[in-house]
Amino acid sequence: MRSVVLNFKTGEIDVHDVPSPIVGPRRLLVANHNSLISAGTEGYIIDMARKGPVGKALDRPDLAMQVINKALVEGFWGTAKVVRNLISQPLPLGYSCAGEILETGAQCDPFQVGDRVACAGLGMANHAEHVAIPITMAAKLPENVSTEEAAFGTLGAIALHGVRLSEPQIGSRFVVIGLGLIGQLTTQILAASGCRVIGFDIDPEKVALAKENGMYAGGVIGVDDPVEITQGVTGGRGADGVVIAAHSSDNAPLTLATELAREKAVVTALGLVKLDVPRRAFFEKELRLEVSRAYGAGAYDADYERKGRDYPAGYVRWTQGRNLEAFIDLLSAGKVDVNSLISHRFALDDASDAYAKIRDRDSATVGVLFEYETLTERTRTIQIRTAKPTDDAPKHENPRNFGVIGAGKFAQGVLLPALVAQKDVKILAVATANGLTAEHVASKYKSEVATSDWREVVGRQDIGSVLIATRHDMHAELICAAAKAGKNIFVEKPLAVSFEELADVERALEPYAGVLAVGFNRPHAPLSLKFKGLLKSRRLPLDVHYRFLAPRIRKGHESDWVHDPESGGSRIVGEVCHMVDLVGFLVGSRVKSVFAVSINGDAPDIPNYDTLNIVLTYEDGSTAHLGYVANSDASVPQERIELHWEGAYGLIDNFRSGRFKRGRSRKSFRGLSQDKGWRQGIQAFVRNIDAGGQTSDDRQSLIDTTRVTLLIHKSLETGLRFDLAGNEFSGTANRAPD
Repeated sequence: MRSVVLNFKTGEIDVHDVPSPIVGPRRLLVANHNSLISAGTEGYIIDMARKGPVGKALDRPDLAMQVINKALVEGFWGTAKVVRNLISQPLPLGYSCAGEILETGAQCDPFQVGDRVACAGLGMANHAEHVAIPITMAAKLPENVSTEEAAFGTLGAIALHGVRLSEPQIGSRFVVIGLGLIGQLTTQILAASGCRVIGFDIDPEKVALAKENGMYAGGVIGVDDPVEITQGVTGGRGADGVVIAAHSSDNAPLTLATELAREKAVVTALGLVKLDVPRRAFFEKELRLEVSRAYGAGAYDADYERKGRDYPAGYVRWTQGRNLEAFIDLLSAGKVDVNSLISHRFALDDASDAYAKIRDRDSATVGVLFEYETLTERTRTIQIRTAKPTDDAPKHENPRNFGVIGAGKFAQGVLLPALVAQKDVKILAVATANGLTAEHVASKYKSEVATSDWREVVGRQDIGSVLIATRHDMHAELICAAAKAGKNIFVEKPLAVSFEELADVERALEPYAGVLAVGFNRPHAPLSLKFKGLLKSRRLPLDVHYRFLAPRIRKGHESDWVHDPESGGSRIVGEVCHMVDLVGFLVGSRVKSVFAVSINGDAPDIPNYDTLNIVLTYEDGSTAHLGYVANSDASVPQERIELHWEGAYGLIDNFRSGRFKRGRSRKSFRGLSQDKGWRQGIQAFVRNIDAGGQTSDDRQSLIDTTRVTLLIHKSLETGLRFDLAGNEFSGTANRAPD
């Protein structure tokens, strides 16, 4: 299928052939008939993409500061490599479309194959022939609403949500500042709500268009006097509410709103405008400022927007999906007319011309639609044009021929560059649920195919090894399938997110003769290896204090999935595992007991289990105190490991420097930049493949690490101490064996 793609590094727009997306539970596969360009949002993204690094940083200083902090803590060159890889990631454009359902996942009632639907969602309702949409972000179409009209659905829901925040009543006088596409829809919805609407814009044609569609009065900013017009319509009282639907880099729209509003009126910011609130004006009239976010409840909630889990209507009446339905109802009833707003129609292949119209900011350009020839064939695997041609001879398994399953930010920024740096390693296939990502990564590494079906990778005979970098909930299933197929496996941690999944993995590994590696990189770090050497002569137990400062992950953040018990397991399973694995490597003994406690507060944005302390004892009498902290200052170096044994002291400071001291003997270690061992871990995996296998002890340590993280959860939930088998620990002392 074809999809419109923005190169965020250069700002270029292209149409790519990409695999059709797959559908999971509560998701619909929709063949687009029409999609609408959002001049405001998409234009802003394209303008940012066309700026250089400095311009991008000025537009998003928050992200720029994150990069600077990362460079200060981890080193410039490593940070630069990661950012360079990530910034080349293509972005799908579009978030408002309509078409026909081709396929439904489980739990998709009341939707059925063949239904026509309006679809919403940034990164989902794209300008593409096929889109995968959660059921909460779709609305069925009545017979008298065309897909052209329904393609306005998301923008209509945005306008409707802004109107709801403004709380109009029958007979209210409302002002709309900015009569672009959102402003036009807002004026019509307000008029349908029984309001008398006054509108202002710098473009006289936009003002005229709004008047044709039911706006009572209006004027051209810079030509007419908005205050005089508003006072005339409102009998000198001022507007009951003002909706700002303009796009502006200055404070002029907000200042104008204060002049047009009556006392105690509502000012709703719907457009992308500067919000330096003129306090005196707001104080004197006791105005209320509402800032509209997206198009209803559910915005930025991954459960709602990504997993299709709705809120009960009795508690949350107007969600994003129900606002979408309500806008479709307005179209069906003839209360809103969008046909007059359609100014241009383009075929998908003419995407560059369509966006040129948007960039020109021609007053005649309002609603720009893409038209699609309905594509019913679902192509989940595509050939990559940049791949090197191969002959038609039978292909045989080669352990250095890799398939990649999952290619998120970490895989693209760290794992894949390290993998392809190995001699004679080839990536033959890339699979991601998002076909666009698969196509991008496959093209970058000159793979033969891109696919949205991971079975295509595991089933290929010429692929001898797989790299698994999906979200955590898929790891166990993929490990079991790859092990059954006899592939060598590198899986980004963890092995599993539950005891049940871990048991499945252990059963799959019993007959398995290949090489299994998990992304526990820290034992491969140069500083870890130095201290492992220093500990070789140790005869008595080791005491380890390991402090890990983790960044906060607030609810709704793109990384919030790690907190989900289904998809992420937890940060304990996904990150504390690194601590458990490294200490196990340094101690060189199996865990004897596990105990954990966490903070217990009421902070709604930081889960209690994100800040915890863990005590591990080992069979050789060693102990480890692990502190995983997510409520500290983000600029402090992340990891600090202190070792105490036999009169000796060792320190690993954030994998950039280290110290050893015993009496008068002192050593210092320092690298040019932080090195956590990712590259070396990949190298070790490839070496083990060449050597033809791994020891059972190595495999057991990987299983033990995952088991310990699950036992940490169990300890937190019960307040008890457990042995490695999961039984309540009955020992009274941590004695080494005689």
